[in-house]
Amino acid sequence: MGAEHAAVLSVLERLRCLTNDYVPPAGVCTRYQIACQSLESLASDLLQHIHLENAVLFPQARELEAGL
Repeated sequence: MGAEHAAVLSVLERLRCLTNDYVPPAGVCTRYQIACQSLESLASDLLQHIHLENAVLFPQARELEAGL
């Protein structure tokens, strides 16, 4: 899972760079603006998911495994 998280974080960083921090260029259509907002929301949700797994779920799983 750690490798998968690292890969996702790398993709998210690349996406953030390509989209200028999810800020659409001036004058683009509404769909482009919505796409940028949606990508930012997706990135935020993924970061929260990864954090919860790394900070809560994985440590608890290690503790359970150690107790077996």
